[in-house]
Amino acid sequence: HGSEAWSFGEGLVLSMLNMRSLQVINGNMDNSLKWDGPVLHMQAGVIWAEAYYAVGQAGGLLLGGSCATVGTVGFLMGGGFGYFSGSLGFGSDQVLRMKVVTADGNATIIDRANHADLFNAMRGGGQVGLAVVSDVWMRIFKRNKFGCFLKIDMKYLQYDDLGDWLFNLTTLRPKELHVKVRFQSAGVGKHWEERPLKALDYISVALTYVAEAGVKVKQDVIASIAQMMTFVDARLPLGCETRNWVECLKWSRMDCSIGHDFDKEGEDKYPIAGYGGSDGAWGGWHNLVSAERGLNQESLYTANYKHRTSVKSLLLMKLTMDTLNVAQTSVMKPRDYPVYVSFVWWGNGHWGQSTDAVADVHRNYSWLVICSSDYVSEQEDLGALQWTTQIVDQLRETVGEEFQPYPNLYDRIHVTAKERVEVD
Repeated sequence: HGSEAWSFGEGLVLSMLNMRSLQVINGNMDNSLKWDGPVLHMQAGVIWAEAYYAVGQAGGLLLGGSCATVGTVGFLMGGGFGYFSGSLGFGSDQVLRMKVVTADGNATIIDRANHADLFNAMRGGGQVGLAVVSDVWMRIFKRNKFGCFLKIDMKYLQYDDLGDWLFNLTTLRPKELHVKVRFQSAGVGKHWEERPLKALDYISVALTYVAEAGVKVKQDVIASIAQMMTFVDARLPLGCETRNWVECLKWSRMDCSIGHDFDKEGEDKYPIAGYGGSDGAWGGWHNLVSAERGLNQESLYTANYKHRTSVKSLLLMKLTMDTLNVAQTSVMKPRDYPVYVSFVWWGNGHWGQSTDAVADVHRNYSWLVICSSDYVSEQEDLGALQWTTQIVDQLRETVGEEFQPYPNLYDRIHVTAKERVEVD
């Protein structure tokens, strides 16, 4: 997701773009996998937009990423955190089997019963070059495993509009509630003077609620979240200051389509992202979990795509108001390119059972921090990379702890004004 691909260090990078086959299997895998439910078999070039579409058409759901243009296999090799992680664990915990090519050139099937050590290492430590993944088989869950889904983006003007209520909210229903705080700048543009905080338009607090099975009425979900927001004395967001939480939550996007049975399987019949096909606005749960990016939106997979990203993704044990203040101050500085800092509640506390994956080393942290700068022209390359280094150092100082790099997104390049220095 960082287009420089500098996290790989020196070595060979293989493009899997032409390996795009998908197969939905309705529970016909062998008994050694200890899973009798449906399975998605996909090749290493598939992105989440394609995987979500295929599984959604069959009436199931996946634990995948929140950005639909991210590659599925890289996400899973890094561990993979998603909206269902509170209930299901990491994305890598859902991987049943892989086909890999090892250094001796052999194509090998790995799973719990075959080359278990390599299988566990690839699920969370796969980017270090242990093997090349060509195929993955992962669990599909039936939609009725969960109740309604709700997602709402709330806007605030200042970091101190958040405070203790935000931290307290994360502990109430960690299995069901996903919380993300985002400070974002769109860069200097023609509407600069019209924007409330110049570089920083607003602070976004995104809540995603995954109700337990059997909760299938929208009003029940809204009432449950309203009760939580009232309990922690949460500040009402912009545009809703004179209302109550039940009224505010009616802005939410919701999906209660739990009546769809899993009834389809097939191969190679799904539209490919960026190459035409059906309308990208599919609706349903997959839009909620993939930022509403459909199959035909531009990405690194499409021709003439110029957007590039520098990302540093890290884990920390605690989050403070000083940390939020530093994020806001840095993002508000005018730049020619957009930047953002996101804090994603990580300490879900109800992770699924360990599957012995290397990703387990990341379970005990509380927050995922994503620092990202986007740029189009090569002239903006150095500044964008330099900013991600600077903001990481500033955030680290506020919490007094070393951050744990999260390899799913993390690039290891620290930048100075005159040179780029790679650090381990």
